[in-house]
Amino acid sequence: MNPLIELKNLTYNVRQKTILDISSFEIYNGEFLGIMGPNGAGKSTLLKVLSFLDKQTGGEIFYRGQMVPPGQAPMDLRRKFSVALQQSLLLDGTVFHNIAIGLKLRKVPKPVIKEKVAHWLELF
Repeated sequence: MNPLIELKNLTYNVRQKTILDISSFEIYNGEFLGIMGPNGAGKSTLLKVLSFLDKQTGGEIFYRGQMVPPGQAPMDLRRKFSVALQQSLLLDGTVFHNIAIGLKLRKVPKPVIKEKVAHWLELF
């Protein structure tokens, strides 16, 4: 089985400081991974590089066996990835508010919003 994503000799530097230095890393289709480490270990940076939000300093990233040139991932490839980082950039309200925002934008009546959000919070 070939990896979905493969990193080879990946580095990421900021102001002459090495944030990532990964000799080899593979992710296979259907695989679930957890990334753990102390603050400042590069977890979020790795996710941003893997999703083509940040450009690696060195090394290679392969998607389905094809090398992706640094900083040149085509838009259709970038759209296949998503990242949910710890710091909220868009929805910074309460959990209830963040779940309800789509319904509010669609002008769903408040009683219906309360009912639907409560339902999904209970299921979650």
